[in-house]
Amino acid sequence: MSLRLLPVAVFNLGGEMSYVLDERLIAQGIPADRASQVRVQIVKAMFHPKFMDEIFRCQEMYTLQKLYSVFERICHASIMRLNASSMSKLFDLMVMSFKHQVVLCTHARELLGITLNHLDGIEQMVSFAPDVAAIVQKAQRRFVQAYGSNTHGQLAMIRQAAMSLLQDKHTKVSLFLQRGIQDNSGRFCLPLSGPVPPGSQPPGQICRFDITGQQSSQVFSVGSYAPAGLPGSLAETGNRGTDLGKNLFRKSIAATIPAGPGTKNVGSTPAATPKSSAKSSSAPPPAGDRTNSYSTAENAVHGLDFLSQMVGVDSLPEGDVFKMNLFGDDDDATGNLYASSEPSKIQGPKANKITIEAQGGTQHSEALSQIMGEMDLGGASTEDASAVDADDNPFDLLDTI
Repeated sequence: MSLRLLPVAVFNLGGEMSYVLDERLIAQGIPADRASQVRVQIVKAMFHPKFMDEIFRCQEMYTLQKLYSVFERICHASIMRLNASSMSKLFDLMVMSFKHQVVLCTHARELLGITLNHLDGIEQMVSFAPDVAAIVQKAQRRFVQAYGSNTHGQLAMIRQAAMSLLQDKHTKVSLFLQRGIQDNSGRFCLPLSGPVPPGSQPPGQICRFDITGQQSSQVFSVGSYAPAGLPGSLAETGNRGTDLGKNLFRKSIAATIPAGPGTKNVGSTPAATPKSSAKSSSAPPPAGDRTNSYSTAENAVHGLDFLSQMVGVDSLPEGDVFKMNLFGDDDDATGNLYASSEPSKIQGPKANKITIEAQGGTQHSEALSQIMGEMDLGGASTEDASAVDADDNPFDLLDTI
């Protein structure tokens, strides 16, 4: 079912990206008109019709490196520019938030509710622009049509594919650490509380039947589980049956996520506790994992073809582009696990560039050059852009890595 994971991953990661950017635009005091313009441009790029057609096509799941390239392109489809360090940290936060939600699923069908919560959040974010909200609603209807009739077994396989994609990511997030959602090794913990899946009963009772059919039971204490709630709604509006997928960076939502004492570690035995709990524990991907996605000319062309679906964003007027430092302590000299160290057309001469080198001759060089040329958004050079400084006190929930 990894062939059907891509829309789920894009919508959930895109929702988390929208939440983070929305909070940072507010926290850093970006003028309301420019912040609204950023939101609209990013949502229009993320839900562009050609892009939707591409991700709903049955295909192998993209690696995290390719997903990083896609979301970098989406971010820079707006008048906002992020340096390589901010983009890398933003993507790590998106991935860990999505992984947290996948791990906490009590049943496979809850994954649909999580995705719809993200789509609802994005739609609410651009509610001031009805035409943009309409394309989000269209994508939501398409998602429900594609996944709403799936069996529990099919959805469980999609969830398993998502777990496989994210299993090696252990970046620590301050919010998760403070609430006991993560341990000091960066692994998530399962709460021993909350509602049980639909169709099941809270644990804590053993029933026995003798040969005559008489029943006897034994009750014991195991956590603080509650009876199953109502199934989540797949309608355009309604209760999705879960709070996962909502904006966790708002205190009213964060308080509803189970956490605290009485948690159980998920995964292998925890590694040694790092000296600093605020640093990232995510190790660089294996050497083979960095290059195997781009090892052939065919894969390189396919990756560029996917990114070229973002074409269609209006050209940005001179002087409208601005740079934003998301986390306040970003430094271009810091390591970026996803981007190369070469200059980028997107971010200016001093920023990083995603490069894809096709091995096997120059037969595709003209096609690649044409595709890369079409991907140029025609944005203003960052040298002429007005810089926006980060606030002196970065938003605590985003003090990650």
